[in-house]
Amino acid sequence: MAHCRAFSDLSFFKDQWSLTVHPTQLYESFGLLAIFFLLMQLRKRWRPFDGFTLPLYLMFYGALRFFIEFLRGDHNPTHFNDMLSDQQVFCLLFVVVGAVLFTFMSRRARKTAN
Repeated sequence: MAHCRAFSDLSFFKDQWSLTVHPTQLYESFGLLAIFFLLMQLRKRWRPFDGFTLPLYLMFYGALRFFIEFLRGDHNPTHFNDMLSDQQVFCLLFVVVGAVLFTFMSRRARKTAN
């Protein structure tokens, strides 16, 4: 008969351990709140064209998430000589897409204003 461990011998907290990690979910939550308040203030005080908050959100969120990814405890696939994770590459794409979209939308708004 196969050896069976008693249920009381199995302790998740006793058998498992972890290194301390940053609470990246909290960092991201606070960062998103800061982005929200920043975008709301920008909408009140500075409105270069209609719809400008979406490209700014993409750029701010991409930058926030890019830096938070350095603090994560998991080991994700990396690129560019193990410097950037997959998520960081996508974050950089968010920033670039936001910048291109901001430029395109601002030029379009200037053309329609003239």
